[in-house]
Amino acid sequence: MKTWIRPSKLYLKLLKMPQNRIAVFGGRGTGKSTCFQAVVDELKKNHVPFAGFKTLFLPSGALWLEWINHDEENVLMGQKTGMRSMKPVLGNLDRIGERLLQMDVKSKIFVADEIGFLEQLSKSLQRGIYKVVTDAPFSFFTMRNADYPFLLLLKNLKGLRMINLGGMDWQQKNEISQGCLKMIQEYEASQDTKKEKRIRGKR
Repeated sequence: MKTWIRPSKLYLKLLKMPQNRIAVFGGRGTGKSTCFQAVVDELKKNHVPFAGFKTLFLPSGALWLEWINHDEENVLMGQKTGMRSMKPVLGNLDRIGERLLQMDVKSKIFVADEIGFLEQLSKSLQRGIYKVVTDAPFSFFTMRNADYPFLLLLKNLKGLRMINLGGMDWQQKNEISQGCLKMIQEYEASQDTKKEKRIRGKR
């Protein structure tokens, strides 16, 4: 039995259009990863099939990609060399892209946290991300608020609903998380209805 949290009335208006892709964006420290984790935790609790990845910095300055519900080892993406500089591991970026190109998400929700600068350095990674975002029946991802060419490509995807966390207070951000979950809930309900109709049609 799936039990979902109830969204606030303030963001119910986000639910009116039947779009199946959500991108949460904003600058550093705006709460993108917190929003992402809240959605992922709720998907797990409700046993919704999903897969994807998230990125995380270690205290050493190493940036790792961690797979979610996908049987692959974590991958080192880069190493910070200064406050605003990083040395990418280009071969590993290509490797991530190759894994994404092989990932089957046609019956799952695809999730990804923090699509940003390093994606610009690998065509393979760009192709992989684009494939899974567009192959999945529902995609939820966070991205930097920047005008890198690949991010602009994602922003122009058909059926994408973009949510900017910049300038919001903590209560509004929590409501956004709830609103995103409500969108996914409605998608899941529509899929269940389709399955029931197919089963009745075979009888």
